[in-house]
Amino acid sequence: PCPLIAQGRWYGEILRAPQGTDGFGYDPLFLALLLL
Repeated sequence: PCPLIAQGRWYGEILRAPQGTDGFGYDPLFLALLLL
């Protein structure tokens, strides 16, 4: 199969402390501005 190369942006803020109980990786430290 051919490789898929993509680029994108997701606007938000990096938090000082984790929030929430769902997600994985860096999700608890990132606040997506589109979800406010």
